[in-house]
Amino acid sequence: MAWKSFKFFEKEVLKDPETQQPFERLKEHDITCAVSGRGQIVLGDGTGQLYIINGQLDITSFPAYESRVSLMYQLKQHNVLVTVGEDEQTINPQIKVWDWDKADKLGNPRCARTIRANSSSAKSFSVHTFCVHENLTLIAVGFADGTVTLIKGNILHDRSSRHRTVHTDKVPVTSVAFKTDTSKNKIFLYVVTTAAVVSYDISSTGDKLVMTVYYNGG
Repeated sequence: MAWKSFKFFEKEVLKDPETQQPFERLKEHDITCAVSGRGQIVLGDGTGQLYIINGQLDITSFPAYESRVSLMYQLKQHNVLVTVGEDEQTINPQIKVWDWDKADKLGNPRCARTIRANSSSAKSFSVHTFCVHENLTLIAVGFADGTVTLIKGNILHDRSSRHRTVHTDKVPVTSVAFKTDTSKNKIFLYVVTTAAVVSYDISSTGDKLVMTVYYNGG
């Protein structure tokens, strides 16, 4: 019995509109991350630069960090980009919030907020994953040491944020995601590590969050 194959995507080589050759204008750059949405593609590189590619394949760029851009998250309901990167290799990773609707004096997207990924400057681990809730008040950050930090506060307007460690483990965190249950008026945070899948009811009050385990292979 032969397996039936399904074709889900059409592959097309992207061509440079100026040369009609394969699009290779960013070939020499050390691209570290990418997101798409709001009619554009955004790329980050190992020197801290952000590159914006529009529908006509025009490229603009600006420096976002002094060292490197590690991760990016484009919100769906808001014209806001959130990035994680390093201004210096020895300090806490920085979360920066970019408002596409407002420009700085150079015409680049305005950096509305800069937030430390970890509230403790004495404890610095690389960020493996992060996500932002569409209500603009929650950021979840998964670290290489197996912890997940929940950051609360309006990411565009608040001057300070509240950090809370909601998950600890001995293995790295590989993914985090928010899920809103409108029928129960609750927000859940899903955490995936190399050994387990769990969720937390972050709408609950109290010192201990309600955790549900879906898989624990460790």
